[in-house]
Amino acid sequence: MSQTDQKGADHGADVSLEHDYLHWFEAVYRSTVCKPYEPCHSIQIIDGVVRVTLKCSSLHHILVFGMIEFITITSQFNGPPGSGHGGYVAGAFADLVDGPAEVTLRSPPPLDRTMTVSHEGESARVYDGGTLVGEVRPSELSLDIPDCPKPDAVAGAEIRFNEFKKDDFHNCFACGAGREEGDGLRLLTGPVEGSDVVAAHWTPHANFASEDGLILPRILWSALDCPGVWSIIRDSGIIMLLGRLTARVDPDLAVGTRCTVIGWPIERAGRKALAGTALYDDTGKIRGVAKAVWIDIGKRV
Repeated sequence: MSQTDQKGADHGADVSLEHDYLHWFEAVYRSTVCKPYEPCHSIQIIDGVVRVTLKCSSLHHILVFGMIEFITITSQFNGPPGSGHGGYVAGAFADLVDGPAEVTLRSPPPLDRTMTVSHEGESARVYDGGTLVGEVRPSELSLDIPDCPKPDAVAGAEIRFNEFKKDDFHNCFACGAGREEGDGLRLLTGPVEGSDVVAAHWTPHANFASEDGLILPRILWSALDCPGVWSIIRDSGIIMLLGRLTARVDPDLAVGTRCTVIGWPIERAGRKALAGTALYDDTGKIRGVAKAVWIDIGKRV
């Protein structure tokens, strides 16, 4: 049995999860599937994704060696109270396919509950029991991106962020001002003066990196989420939830790189709104870009 831990994760929880999954699979496969039965070959938990490899020696089974995937979003990565952060969840789902991806969320992503993955060609679906949580497929992205604001303009935007009505999102993984450094991203994306763009500075913390010191792609997806909706709702108090996120991120952004994250509105029709987001590094290079569909749920903070 092997295990790779994400930095900043609860290592004890991963060990417990391995134990739970092992017993669950052994019970299911011993009673219903494989006779004669061989125990689980291996279980890996890598960045919250559980991969279980199974063996069965029964000759009458067509599948004698297979893989089943699970995803669990831990409570650290919350968005609205009680559910997963849309950008982080989308990034986790995007790991299931190669390259830029489009992720559509069909129901609120649960926290601390095991979801199952179903691959369908180049695409995949993720389920919470019988409920479809999300779908992911490879996708290209073309977007007109505003210039990166000057540092002084970004600093002023961060101050204006404090004027936003955001009681329900004070502890959001990405934009929650109540989160500590290294626990959340603390993206305080307020309005740039005289512009539709919102912006914030962001320096990725080591807790969100792999062993080689590069920021995990799902963290970059997280950073490309909230700035978009703040560019739409600003100080209105309207609550909107992420419906779809299409993103392209660089896999080689290093810990400690001074970045600027921006968001801007694209269009709105009824309850649905579109927004763009982008991540610039300290050289002015774009390291990530996304387009999101947001849904007005008819509530205000």
